[in-house]
Amino acid sequence: MNQSSLCFPDGQKSCFRCCPPVRASGYDHYPHRLFLARELRDNTSRYDPAELSLKPITGFNCWALGYLDRAFKLVGCLLHPVQNGGRDLRGRIDYGHKCAREFCLEANIFDQLTAEHRRFWLGLAEGLDSFQYSSNLMNPLFRVLNFGPGVLSAMAAHSGPESMADRELISAYPFLSMPARPRSHAFLVEQIIAGYGVPSLAGPAGLALINELMNHIKTSLSVFLTPKRSSGHPPSFRGFSSDSIWID
Repeated sequence: MNQSSLCFPDGQKSCFRCCPPVRASGYDHYPHRLFLARELRDNTSRYDPAELSLKPITGFNCWALGYLDRAFKLVGCLLHPVQNGGRDLRGRIDYGHKCAREFCLEANIFDQLTAEHRRFWLGLAEGLDSFQYSSNLMNPLFRVLNFGPGVLSAMAAHSGPESMADRELISAYPFLSMPARPRSHAFLVEQIIAGYGVPSLAGPAGLALINELMNHIKTSLSVFLTPKRSSGHPPSFRGFSSDSIWID
């Protein structure tokens, strides 16, 4: 078990957000916690690693999702090779190939961070259990990771080795909780850091800078893309410079 991964960060909790592989759009485990906790115990007690027959998933729950430890803290796939002496038993379910193949975007971004920077950002999930940690509703780390490795690395390097709790970090950098999806602003935030440094994003001023720059870009593009009525031709992009959208 890789303790430095997003799936298993510290031995105290695990992420099972991606399981089962087929579920309703927007589904989140946390609101169903009481039901799922009982189901996971049942799955764990019924699981037999010696049984190799195919058993398809029914509904939105997987019979192979269970507890991985005796303390009932870690939740994960009972068929995973780590749990079965290197044998990959995920072929026992009808979506096993999907489970073995896919890796969520957030986990990919997390893996691009250094060990020190991973520890810093895991401060956002300090104190969460596996149900909370696996929830988009409860775990702020999933949202923040979508700003990308460039932004996360720069902010962690600036802040130093000490991790920060969710409330502290959001208070210091309120842009992290902007209503817009992080990926829609990630490139912009990274360019601001490159040009002005991480401190420029701190406090309300950082949020105002992002909004000001976004409005400047929208205005510039709106003017540039407005076709001239007299020409009857689409606008030409020749000679366009990205420098024209930056604030002096």
